[in-house]
Amino acid sequence: MKSKRYIWHPATVFFLLACLVVFLSWISEVYGMNIVRSETGEVIRVRSLLSPEGLRWLLRHVVENYVEFRALGPVLLVVAGVSVCLHSGLADACMRKWGWSYCHRTSECRQLSRKERRALQNSILVGIVYWIIVLFATFSPWAVLRGIDGGLVRSPFVDGFSFLFAMGAVLMGTCYGFISGRYRRDYDVVNGMLYLSRFMVLYLVVCFFASQMFACLDYSRLDTCISGWILANWGWQGQQIVSFLIQYIPLLVVCWYYFSRDKQ
Repeated sequence: MKSKRYIWHPATVFFLLACLVVFLSWISEVYGMNIVRSETGEVIRVRSLLSPEGLRWLLRHVVENYVEFRALGPVLLVVAGVSVCLHSGLADACMRKWGWSYCHRTSECRQLSRKERRALQNSILVGIVYWIIVLFATFSPWAVLRGIDGGLVRSPFVDGFSFLFAMGAVLMGTCYGFISGRYRRDYDVVNGMLYLSRFMVLYLVVCFFASQMFACLDYSRLDTCISGWILANWGWQGQQIVSFLIQYIPLLVVCWYYFSRDKQ
């Protein structure tokens, strides 16, 4: 009998991690865990989520924690854009045009037709023009997508990059779909956005538990203690890198689970 490796569902993993955070917050408060801010000298003490105040906070903020989760909206936007590229056939056409190593390993690889080549060329042209406009609006003297101070930090370009990327992908996929004949109505484009609906639903479920875990970390101040330890050992840059990676941990876990399950 062929044995299969058992893989825990990402939702289960984040649920258990949330429970672990709750337990660690209780233990840390019992033992008086704290950290001192070097800038102000303020003492930050860990708060227990098992205290009456912590339980009341958790019940009142469950929905808020989920809706305001930073990794929820941007990822769904990007997935919707990528879905149109996949559904319209643009991604497949690119693989057949340039991904010869992939084509040689499959038996369904065929040459692009004249109509498909024309659709691919036009969609790439649309993408190039789109990103030229975006870059011009960001780095030109009339940079409307830069911050108030002229920098990229907290600028519309950085804050809205997920939307800009998704819009570019939708434009390219839509262009390819209509020219190649895959799309005929606006309903086809909307159906394309739902092409990865199974992935989106899985991500929504996982994000619910992940958002509660990160919110519990923030309320208990364990993240502040961990961040202070990283700052003391790895410096400010290491702290920023870790914060960025942690934000997209749910996406990485869901992608790994989604594609590993498909191979089984």
